[in-house]
Amino acid sequence: MDSNPISRATSLSSSAFENMLPNRLNDIARTQEQLTTGLRINRPSDDANGFQQARQLDILQQRFEHFEDSITSARSWLGTAQNNLDSLSDVFSEIYQEGVRASNSTLDDDEREEMAQLMEQLLNNALELLNSQNNNEYVFSGTRTSVKPFSIDAADPTSDGAGVVYYGNTDSIYRQIGPNSSIEVNLSGSQVWSVDNDLDGNTDFTISESVQSFINALRANDADAMSSSLSQIQDSRDHVINQAAHIGSIVNRLEISENQLADASVIIAQQQSEIEDTDFAETILEFQRAQTSLQTSLQVTSSVLQLTLLNFI
Repeated sequence: MDSNPISRATSLSSSAFENMLPNRLNDIARTQEQLTTGLRINRPSDDANGFQQARQLDILQQRFEHFEDSITSARSWLGTAQNNLDSLSDVFSEIYQEGVRASNSTLDDDEREEMAQLMEQLLNNALELLNSQNNNEYVFSGTRTSVKPFSIDAADPTSDGAGVVYYGNTDSIYRQIGPNSSIEVNLSGSQVWSVDNDLDGNTDFTISESVQSFINALRANDADAMSSSLSQIQDSRDHVINQAAHIGSIVNRLEISENQLADASVIIAQQQSEIEDTDFAETILEFQRAQTSLQTSLQVTSSVLQLTLLNFI
């Protein structure tokens, strides 16, 4: 028979305290953290498999966010291009209207010169639009976005009939908009500037040449040359409108991709929530159970520790 029952009881109560109390406190701390963070999984030890799945979804979500940022940047770039092409078509519409008025009117030398100067100003406006920038990068320079694409330098052997020189290139800028999808997001200045009516791959004339030809014919009072140049101005306007429409088709593709990415991101977020988010109702019940268990453990331990010699007589 045990000669020291009080010692044995105290030892048992101490062991119970050491084993039960820390476990109950850990349960309370864990459920409190879940309620505070809103996450069922806060570290790998909470659920190793769930933690790994959630992190993989995190990586996928980050990739999608990168694609969305790329689309946003491309839309800004294309928006600048489209706005300026729309304005450029308006300029050529005005040039055409003034050309028709000049062709159908009997103008004296001073009036013709005044009209020619107006045309020159409109041509300068057109060049300013072709030299437009987005975030300090030239939109119509191909990949040479730090180089101003168009300048007037009649001494340059590459200049057109209006003395305009293109200093950009014809290279394309691509943006990745999906896991296996990229899209060309630019028009080179050469594409906008050069008109190829017969689609043989050779430039028939530039849009600036069409205006300069009319100016020269107007100053020379050459009706046939004015009529021919006026036709080229109309072709130039239609060409610019077509380029703007091409930009619009790219923007539409971007919008489709953007919507697809947004839908995919929602699905990923839902999957991630199902894996790692806290079920608040269940966690609150678990927290209450842990509190009750802790209180019971404390009561049992306290009751045992109150043993005296009288309990063993």
